[in-house]
Amino acid sequence: MAVINCKMCGSPLPLIPNVTVVECEYCGREQTIPSMDNEKKLASFARAEQLRTACEFDKAAGVFETIVVDFPQEAEAYWGLVLCKYGVEYVADPTTGGRVPTCHRSSFQSVLDDSDFEQVLENADVESRRVYREEAKRLDEIRKGIISVSASEDPYDIFICYKETAKNGDRTLDSVLAQDIYDQLVSKGYRVFFARVTLEDKLGQEYEPYIFAALNSAKLMLAIGTDCEYFNAVWVKNEWSRYLKLMTPGSEKHLIPCYKNIDPSDMPKEFARLQAQDLGKVGAMQDLMRGVEKILPREVAAPMPEWAKMQGDVSQNTIGAYLKRAFQFLNEETWDKADAYLEKALDIAPECAEAFMGKLMLEFRVMHEAQLGLQYRPISASKNYRKVMQYGDPGIRQRLENYNRQVEQRIATRKAQMAELENKKQAVLAEVQKSNQIMNEYQQRFAVAEQQVKTRAEQYVQAQMQKAELEQKYINLRASSGNTAIPLWILLPIIAVCVILWLVGGSEQTGLAFICLAIGAVTLVVSGVRTSESAAAAVIVNLGLVFFVFVGALIYAFGRFELGHSFLSAIGAGVIHLPIALIGGIFGGDLGEQISAETMAMTCYISAAIYLGITLVVSVRRGISAASEKTSVRNAKNAYEKAQQTVAAMEADSAAEQQLITAMGLAKGQYDSALKACRSNVHVANNAYLRTGERYNLKTEQLIPDLYR
Repeated sequence: MAVINCKMCGSPLPLIPNVTVVECEYCGREQTIPSMDNEKKLASFARAEQLRTACEFDKAAGVFETIVVDFPQEAEAYWGLVLCKYGVEYVADPTTGGRVPTCHRSSFQSVLDDSDFEQVLENADVESRRVYREEAKRLDEIRKGIISVSASEDPYDIFICYKETAKNGDRTLDSVLAQDIYDQLVSKGYRVFFARVTLEDKLGQEYEPYIFAALNSAKLMLAIGTDCEYFNAVWVKNEWSRYLKLMTPGSEKHLIPCYKNIDPSDMPKEFARLQAQDLGKVGAMQDLMRGVEKILPREVAAPMPEWAKMQGDVSQNTIGAYLKRAFQFLNEETWDKADAYLEKALDIAPECAEAFMGKLMLEFRVMHEAQLGLQYRPISASKNYRKVMQYGDPGIRQRLENYNRQVEQRIATRKAQMAELENKKQAVLAEVQKSNQIMNEYQQRFAVAEQQVKTRAEQYVQAQMQKAELEQKYINLRASSGNTAIPLWILLPIIAVCVILWLVGGSEQTGLAFICLAIGAVTLVVSGVRTSESAAAAVIVNLGLVFFVFVGALIYAFGRFELGHSFLSAIGAGVIHLPIALIGGIFGGDLGEQISAETMAMTCYISAAIYLGITLVVSVRRGISAASEKTSVRNAKNAYEKAQQTVAAMEADSAAEQQLITAMGLAKGQYDSALKACRSNVHVANNAYLRTGERYNLKTEQLIPDLYR
């Protein structure tokens, strides 16, 4: 299995499946690693990192490009391209002992705006995206520092690219030839970057700012080599390959390969389309100088500005000194002092285009002239811009027009970026609105199902309570209707009279009287019975008895039948003799002999009517009461049985209850599934929105509601 080494210290990194951010066990630096889904890819990464660590940035970039082609969604491959593009090398910090990045290939373009870095953010996950952004900001600070230092350097006409030291540590033939050429060019008034001389007073400092300034300002590069390996040496190739990238159409930059003692076909293939110079030929130096002068005529290389032509030498020198001081303060971001010296220069030369250029830089708070092209607001609207275009020579006007075109293109690009970000924002808001509608729909379904289950539970509890209440009412009514219905004030006197007549009687009338009273007692007893079958039975029975006695009395009264007369006469005698016998028995005398037959007959009728009336009233009252009570008991029983059936039906109907519970669970599951799907869709849209903002370094806001987080 391939081994991925630490970008900082080169130690092996732990490779954990599905983990893209690890910490080096040796240097302790947190860093990203490629996904471990392909062995070939990991081997390519190991090779690319080996080349990058050796500062073979172009070769490493080629390997990373191959990975990008095969795995276009691998964020680590795009990050490798960023590191190669800016020539990032991690070197030991003597103060802390840790590893710090340095850039061997700086650029005016921010790392955060780089197209490959945009792809890094596009394809990285959340955790690795955080690490990428932190490291990119760190590299961009280094880049800004390099630009700040390089801005203080005066522009160069020619850059000499060569290899200084051989493998054995001796000076190369390339270095000797380069110095001869350097001397010739300097003698002709050219400002030449020659590392052996130009950087000799920069010991202990980073060389990149000065190399960067020279590469960007020089109009011509001379690449010198006496060995094909020297042309491809790391730092030599680093310089001429960077310069080739600056040779865009209209850049007015040129490169002349200068070789000796090698076959021209052995030179780098990138030089194939360039006109090379053989330094081994007789008169090669003169030919080279003549070629340089054709490219950089001295009168064109350093033309005198119009404002200087109108001034004397003293004022020109003074203005030059003021301008130099002003630009030094601009490089130091000391804006007030820079403005003061620019005003001094304009006081002497009101039409000095360089001073107005400085004012334009001051207005936009930039340290280097080229940074004017990196603005996001138009520079052509500035009055200082118009002054430069009015008073400047063709060269400065052309530069400023180029900066203005860059700004206009950046503004147009930024507008397109902001429009894209706004579209992504609206997509998120639309997705949230759509999700809210879906969630409300499923929430309502769940609420309806939940309410149905709750309502049925409440109905079941109410039915149980109603059943218990009706059961208790039925028990109470049934208990109250079970009491004896014979009034004691009637029953006891009847029993007492019967007993007394039996004790004091003896005659035939006494027996008949006892029979009559027994019939009345039975009538009263029957009238008070509350039958369980029907309360109306008591009324029917008692009315029948009363009718029988009353008819008998009528027969007796009118003497229609002898049998009836003799039978009812005995009853009547017994009835009339009852109170007489009772009184006689109490007082010890026989009062029957003292009463006439008419009085006896009248008394007999009255007594019979009294007994019949008492029997009728009691019977009717008791019958009506029994009927009402039995109706109430029957109704209570029916209501109780119905409530009992309702409860039993609800208990037995488990299928309906289970169906409601299942419907509620299904609605809840649909709600949860819809919430998950909506949350996923909203997060996808929001991540696209955030990535767009990060890609273009635009401000974003939190759009996801709490429900979807």
